[in-house]
Amino acid sequence: MVEDHNQATPFPDIRDGERLSRFIFETSKFSSQNSIVKFRAFLPGHTDPELSVSRTEGLDEPGCWTYGDLEVGAPRNAIPIARADFIRSEVPDPLSVRPDEPPPRHALIEGWGDDKEARKNLAQLLAAASALVIRLAAP
Repeated sequence: MVEDHNQATPFPDIRDGERLSRFIFETSKFSSQNSIVKFRAFLPGHTDPELSVSRTEGLDEPGCWTYGDLEVGAPRNAIPIARADFIRSEVPDPLSVRPDEPPPRHALIEGWGDDKEARKNLAQLLAAASALVIRLAAP
C-alpha cells in the first residue's frame, strides 16, 4: 500500500534515528557501479547556507518516490533518478537539521559555514554515511 506522502510526519521534531533522504537528479552525483553517493549530491551551492532534504521516515518505497516526484521533482520540472538515504544521527557536527515545511516532510541541513574545504569535507561525511537507492523504473 502506498502511504500518503502529504501526511504530516509522525514527529514535529527530527529524531536521531529518523530516516532522511536527498533526492538526486543527475547521474554524476552517484555511482551505480560502486553503489555510492558522491559528495556533490550533498554539497550546497557556493552561497547557500543550507541544504534541502526530505523526511522520508514512514514512507514505503512507492510512497517515497511519489513524494520525490511531486514535492521535490515537480517544482524543478525533473524526475529523481536516485536518492541518498541517511539517518539524522549521521549528520556530522557542526551541521544541524530542522523541519522546514511547506512542502510536507521538507527539512534543511544548516551550519555549513563559508569555508569551501570544510563544506566539501562535511558533504563527504554525509555521502559516506548514506545508502544509495537507485530508481528501478521510470514513473
